[in-house]
Amino acid sequence: MRPDNPVTSTHTGYALFDASNILVGSNPEMFGSQRLDRGEMQPMDAIAAVAEALSYLKSFDGRPIEPGSAFAESAAARWTQIDKGPVEAETLDGQWKLLTAHPRPGGGVALVSVDITDMKRAQIAHRENAEIFRCITDSHPLPVWVVDAGSGQILYESLDASNLLGRKWTPNEPQFLTDHFVNTGDFNEISSLASNSDIVRDHEIQLRNTSGSTVWCSTNCRRGVYGGHPSLIIGVLDITERKQREDLFGFLIKHHPLPVWMNDASSGELIYQSNAAERLLGWSKKAQRETVRLGDYFVDPEKYREINRELMQKGVVENCEVLLKRPDGQEFWATGNLRIVEFQGRRVVLAGIADVTKQKKRDGEVAAAREMLADAVESLSEGFALYDEDHRLVMCNSLYRELNHPVRDLVEPGVEWNELLRESAKRGVYRNAVGREDDWLDERIQGRIEFHSHFEVPLSDGKWHSVSIHPTDLGGFVVTRADISGRKKAEAAERDATALLQKVLDACPSPIHMTTFEGETLYRNPATRDLYADRPRITDHYVDPDYSAILERTLIEKGRIDDFRVQQYDTENKAFWASVSARLIDFQGRQVIVSNTTNITDMIAAQQETRKANERLIDAIESLAEGFALYDKNDCLVLANSRYRQMHAISADVLVPGVNWFEFLRVTAERNQFPVPRDKIDDWLAERARDRREFRQQEFRHTDGGWFLVSNCPTREGGFVVTRVDITERKRAEEAAKEADEMVRKVLEACPVNIQMTRAHDGKLLYRSPATVELLGNVTSAIDYYVDPSERMRYV
Repeated sequence: MRPDNPVTSTHTGYALFDASNILVGSNPEMFGSQRLDRGEMQPMDAIAAVAEALSYLKSFDGRPIEPGSAFAESAAARWTQIDKGPVEAETLDGQWKLLTAHPRPGGGVALVSVDITDMKRAQIAHRENAEIFRCITDSHPLPVWVVDAGSGQILYESLDASNLLGRKWTPNEPQFLTDHFVNTGDFNEISSLASNSDIVRDHEIQLRNTSGSTVWCSTNCRRGVYGGHPSLIIGVLDITERKQREDLFGFLIKHHPLPVWMNDASSGELIYQSNAAERLLGWSKKAQRETVRLGDYFVDPEKYREINRELMQKGVVENCEVLLKRPDGQEFWATGNLRIVEFQGRRVVLAGIADVTKQKKRDGEVAAAREMLADAVESLSEGFALYDEDHRLVMCNSLYRELNHPVRDLVEPGVEWNELLRESAKRGVYRNAVGREDDWLDERIQGRIEFHSHFEVPLSDGKWHSVSIHPTDLGGFVVTRADISGRKKAEAAERDATALLQKVLDACPSPIHMTTFEGETLYRNPATRDLYADRPRITDHYVDPDYSAILERTLIEKGRIDDFRVQQYDTENKAFWASVSARLIDFQGRQVIVSNTTNITDMIAAQQETRKANERLIDAIESLAEGFALYDKNDCLVLANSRYRQMHAISADVLVPGVNWFEFLRVTAERNQFPVPRDKIDDWLAERARDRREFRQQEFRHTDGGWFLVSNCPTREGGFVVTRVDITERKRAEEAAKEADEMVRKVLEACPVNIQMTRAHDGKLLYRSPATVELLGNVTSAIDYYVDPSERMRYV
């Protein structure tokens, strides 16, 4: 190169070597601005040229530049290797070069230096941002993941997230968050929800850690892009304790084997109800939010008003039996107990009922048959702020500003933590700081930052915030802030609900008992103590302890038992009949028995009396000389005596309880029991339908010549009674009398003597023989025979 034709400065330097490895050409960018062209340089080989270039470098291939020929030879050998990758080098003034080697067509090699300073600085900045993100998420008190939106592969995992799953995250090995979902469909559901909204909040899922334990999580999620991949940014809160915390009384009410509820005595507003009540009465979720009109469930409205009057007068109604109906119109019988108590300043009704439809049916049958980092922070369910080592705000999300709205004008990057606290106290934000701002501030600061988790702070406006402060590896700290006012209210409501449930159970007139299989009593209400007194073991309740084992085995097999009838001892050690209903439930990790007992001694006695009365009635019916049959309102046979069956011997095989009367009559007609032509059977059955509607007596002749007097009499319940009397002999006698009368008539008509019969007092003709008609003519009265009617009077 000639000095009077300098090479324009570029970002690429080069040095050309011939086949003998001697420098034949270069530009200033290769050896620094002091060397302009080949004419100013002494001939040199590749090692010397590389040594010259190294004099302007700070590092080569990640190693600091070392003086001496050994380093230059090593660097030259590395740079001139064409089959190896490029080398990065940093210049003394902080620039970065990418060094490569390329073969020349005529032999030799070309060494090239490319300026990559901008790209390198961008890489360094990216690593710094990634480190900031890692510091924030690792110091965040809640687990955070960034996962591939399609496959669920974990792209990033915070330390708390690894701790939650019970293992370390290895970025170089594929790990999938979906492997820890108890229900793999939950991931698809979260992904779908995130597609339909900016952020998914408080979505509950279950994860399983490496120990096999299940963890309940409240999940926040939003979509983003990480490393060029569509991703999901997921933050969770461990709510396992909250999900596992169940109240004893809640279990008792929820799993109560009988329907129970509480409603306002004045308005009828439904306050609480068991699942059994919802199922029995068909209450929907909407009905639970609205006023339930209990009167609408009574088939007889007057019965509802009667019970309501008694309840208002006496404050309690016990063992009332009513016919109820569900919203779908289905009717059922129920027996219930109601009591009015005071609760939170208002009168409420505690009610418990039992579906006794089956029992009634049995009795009736017997009786009548933003940016990834910004997005991740913004997606958190709490307010989030990062402070540096000087206690100055670096960044925060919008929720943090909102939760600090009284000093929102100060919540900007650079504000000092102490200043934010001082101004918040000055503006009356914190209830405990009012009137003692300086002392309160000293307590908060104490010359340093107090690190703590979930510190609950009451605010002057009545709200509660949970504040957590965690240190970062860089000397700063992270502040998370959450509004827990709702939780505080819920805790207060839960305390009230617990007290309410205690009152409900204690006031419930039905004995309720919760025990273990070992006989340990976990709970019993006063009604239970009143019924059984204090007995150390469950088996002591039973007259025959073996029945306790039978009940337990049935519960283990079926999980429930209803109307288990057994004799037990009461408080006075007297035996009584009990109806036990029980359920097997899980409580605090073990199976327990929730049972309810009803004293049915009086009902058993009443059933026995009813059964005896029915037996006497059936015996009396069987003793009748007539055929007797009872049909219900649906025209189905309830019972028939043997005499009735004998009269229908040809069709007795279909004469069974439940057979329809018209179907039975059709069979008798088809089997020719009655002389009815086959094409007239339908007309004959239509005529019989009129017999069904009113009291009727009719005579029927069987095909075999037998005659029967049949009476149909309606019953008050809508059915009817059929009685049949065999009048065959009477009909035969009547037929014989008719034949005798006909023979006498024929004799008289053939007799030549004048014969007639008249009524004495008025002369009306009752009979005249043909000879009399021929003699005296056709007259209407015997008086007409006489010329002087008075002669007849004297004659008579």
